[in-house]
Amino acid sequence: MWYALPTFMETHLNLPHLSRGYSWCDQVALQLNSCLDSKVFRVFLSALVGSNLATGALLIAALSFPFAVTLLPAALIGGGVVGAAATLFFEWATGGTTEEYEELGQVAQAYQGTQRMMEAVRAVDHFVKTNPIQMDQSYDYHNFHHELTVITEQVKTRADLRGIWGTFLNRLEGRTIYQPDGNTTTLHTGMERDRLAGRNIEVITERLDPASPLFNRDTEQAFAIAEECFAGNTSSRRDALREVWRQPRNQVHLAKRRDTGEVLGYVWAREERDQQGREFLHICNVARKAEACSIGVANRLFQQVFAQPLNRFSSVYLEVRESNRDAIALYSRWGFRNQQVHTNYFTHPLENAHVMVRPAVVT
Repeated sequence: MWYALPTFMETHLNLPHLSRGYSWCDQVALQLNSCLDSKVFRVFLSALVGSNLATGALLIAALSFPFAVTLLPAALIGGGVVGAAATLFFEWATGGTTEEYEELGQVAQAYQGTQRMMEAVRAVDHFVKTNPIQMDQSYDYHNFHHELTVITEQVKTRADLRGIWGTFLNRLEGRTIYQPDGNTTTLHTGMERDRLAGRNIEVITERLDPASPLFNRDTEQAFAIAEECFAGNTSSRRDALREVWRQPRNQVHLAKRRDTGEVLGYVWAREERDQQGREFLHICNVARKAEACSIGVANRLFQQVFAQPLNRFSSVYLEVRESNRDAIALYSRWGFRNQQVHTNYFTHPLENAHVMVRPAVVT
């Protein structure tokens, strides 16, 4: 589902505190990169290469057999068809095999007629049916875990299904997932198995302390969550970002699991000032682990952010993918309202951003 907000991207908006946006060169580069990554382009390029190779071979043959020139149209068409077909076959062969999970079928059989459960089963089945899993959006992984939790919360009350569902969760552990930027992540179901076993997961929040001996460990876990959530839309320079987070005008709030101290999510807010001296709070990142869904991580983090004195700020703002409806709904509940759309703000895939703003102090 999640709340993918890029870190080092600039915006071009009618808000005085927001910085300059992409140049036309940047826009062209992003559109070109999106085109080059498309399957249509790859198939077209393969067809073109196939046609050229077939034509070249025919022309060489024509040196010894002049009548071969008459076959040139057939070579062009045949080479293109073979090149395109070879690419499609390769992508099909390497795109993964269809997985069959009989456990899902057994759960579906038990909950026939229960609409929400059947929706969850279908969503999970759709997500895991190929190996490796390919995602269209980085927040698809969060949506998937949400559907897993819907099923787990029902199944854990059924002694006849708990073992079956536990087997399914074990089979998912360690699966490879390809994100939209081509990088991979690993599917984990440990917290889902904790839910199935009835273990309570308590969330605590704290502000990241640069002087703490846990600073490097906590930031490393936060960076891993960012990579899972944002799929290429944040900087990979961890050391540089770690130094940014040490600066006083940056505040990072962490949500942790009380029993293990594991970081489950974070909010990064940066204090900014425009040319007129007005101050704003820019929420640069909101992120949580995909498997830490439905335990109130985001709400606990926002409670901590807005519990502090914010009177000096004119407003608080953030950016979110326009297709990320769950995130937009969350921000709306916390008083954020759409103010402007920034075209092609996000990459992997290329997408507009909604700029959402709320007063710093709500009376």
